[in-house]
Amino acid sequence: MSKIHSSFSLFFCTLCILCVSAFQANAQFKVVGYLVNWNAFVSGANAVDYTKVTHINIAFINPTNTSGTLGPTTSLSTVVGIVHSNNAKVLASLGGAGASTTNWSAVMSTPTTRTAFIATIMQFVSDYNLDGVDIDIEGDLLNGSVITSAQYQSFVVELGTALHGQNKLMTAALATWFGSQVTNTAAQAFDWINVMSYDAYGTWTGPGQHSSYNSAVSDLAYWLNKVVDKNHLVLGVPSYGYKWINNTSSGSSSIQYNTLVGQYARAVNQDSITPGTGQAIYYNGVPTIKDKTALAINNANGVMMWTLQYDLPTSNTGSLIRAIDEVIQATLHNAVPTVSITSPANNSIYIEGDTISLSADALDSDGMVDKVSFYAGTQNIGDDTNVPYSITWIGAGPGTYTVNAKAKDNAFATGTSSNITITINTPTAARSFGGPYAIPGKIEAENFDIGKDLGYHDLEATNQGGAYRATNVDIEATTDGGAGYDVGWVQAGEWLSYTVNVAATAIYNLQVRVATINTGRTFHIEMNGTNVSGTIAVPNTGAWTAFQTVTVPNVSLTQGVQAMKLVFDSGDFNVNYINFTATVTAIADADASGSLSAVVSPNPFSNEATLQFSLKDGGQTKVTISNMIGASPITLVDQYFAPGDHSLALNGLNLPSGIYLCTLTNAGHTKAVKIIKE
Repeated sequence: MSKIHSSFSLFFCTLCILCVSAFQANAQFKVVGYLVNWNAFVSGANAVDYTKVTHINIAFINPTNTSGTLGPTTSLSTVVGIVHSNNAKVLASLGGAGASTTNWSAVMSTPTTRTAFIATIMQFVSDYNLDGVDIDIEGDLLNGSVITSAQYQSFVVELGTALHGQNKLMTAALATWFGSQVTNTAAQAFDWINVMSYDAYGTWTGPGQHSSYNSAVSDLAYWLNKVVDKNHLVLGVPSYGYKWINNTSSGSSSIQYNTLVGQYARAVNQDSITPGTGQAIYYNGVPTIKDKTALAINNANGVMMWTLQYDLPTSNTGSLIRAIDEVIQATLHNAVPTVSITSPANNSIYIEGDTISLSADALDSDGMVDKVSFYAGTQNIGDDTNVPYSITWIGAGPGTYTVNAKAKDNAFATGTSSNITITINTPTAARSFGGPYAIPGKIEAENFDIGKDLGYHDLEATNQGGAYRATNVDIEATTDGGAGYDVGWVQAGEWLSYTVNVAATAIYNLQVRVATINTGRTFHIEMNGTNVSGTIAVPNTGAWTAFQTVTVPNVSLTQGVQAMKLVFDSGDFNVNYINFTATVTAIADADASGSLSAVVSPNPFSNEATLQFSLKDGGQTKVTISNMIGASPITLVDQYFAPGDHSLALNGLNLPSGIYLCTLTNAGHTKAVKIIKE
């Protein structure tokens, strides 16, 4: 290899320095890996590529009795020596989901027992030459009954003071659903928080992506509000997934990433695998891990993996730790792309329901722009990969939004535009969102009308699911039927309104797709303010993602466009969709001889159906298909047929949704069949 000219070398070094400063310098960016002490502990420590990991957390150390004795300690000194010999830091992780609630409750019960336990921890850190402690109090421990929020705060503040007095680290592993138990004071006591952005789905639910990119964005934003500074956040990513053999928690289990790739090589570049009918595996592959690392570089100060023993060796291109390091190294030597919003103008004002077009210019000086993403606050409202970079934003609720654009280049560096402000005002009347929706037919729960307290009423300030629409109605991606969204986190007194068009005054069957882990939940359906369904009970389906259909027969509806309201009498269940089907009732006919017969199949139908009829007597038979809506039926078909067997394709008639009457008349005989087009 030839030598590089000295002037070029100086230029290259200067460029690197500039890139490092933009990235906060590699030495500050952390790559934290957990090693479990019950599975290949020593060999796992020896297998770690310490050129790509900065900190090791040993999981788990716990009080083994009510006096606070810590353990287990088998091979701990050996592993600490391995880590230190490779110039990485090592912390003992205290807690874990399976820790003894009895022992933890005892050591945390009073200020005296907490102080004594902290003294034990400090001695343990000294005895094993640890660099600090990671607090992994979660699950049944951090639920308010075993360890209260006040006890947790007192414990971590006192322990942090002791550790920092000896130049030791104190970190935490926390998930967003434990956030209400962690005060801002407690969160700010840690050197950083390892944000456990995974386990949104698992063996306790039906199938779903347990660690999505969008959840990583929202989880970091949540903890940023508590710790103030992104330098105190490390984004947690999983080296495992969950697999299901059906659509419920039955038969589900976790699976290590290395095991998964060993079974399905293609899994490396995907986030889900469908091994067979009714089976699903969700996890994070290399592309998503790289995207999350880029996210952490811009919105946190490190990446954490649970757990290192589940990853592939870094010599394998499918290794997740290797993928993390590749993004870090690429970012170190890569110029950040520039991006600016070109429209709309700052301080633009809209009415809820307006279509908002956003556009941006983006440029990368040493590569190419891979994608431009638009954000309203922390919510991703759309992406574009092609010039000109633009999206259409619909469904935003009233409020003032801070909007920016982020450009990611082909080496994972991300640049952010200046903010603009967009104000969306409440309309004076409700507006349909994509409707009116036909009845009979399906109405998706997330397609409620536009207008806060006009088309919807929700008691929360934000969309807790973070999906589909930027109102305060809580919407999440659903696994029911494999796609779409459902409305969740409902509370008593909330409601959603939909503009619908009832095809005919008739009796309908109502079907609502629901899921909950609770009992005693109810709701009802109103039409123009009148309760038409009665109180509907929601069954306990066993999981938030295990949807069941609740059917209410014989609901009487009146023809016309009207407001349908879904009213939540109680909370804590999910709704996917509402479906009305017309009831098929027998119609009296005067064909006692049996000389006329007619069958429509399928009936009701959505796309294709066939009328099969037989005319036995001589002479022609008149066949009429009429629209039953209104006082004066509109005849769609009026033909005469000779005796014999006949077939008529109804889909060729282009029938709109509605109720129709097929009448066969011959020599005083009449046969009638009702036809339902959904």
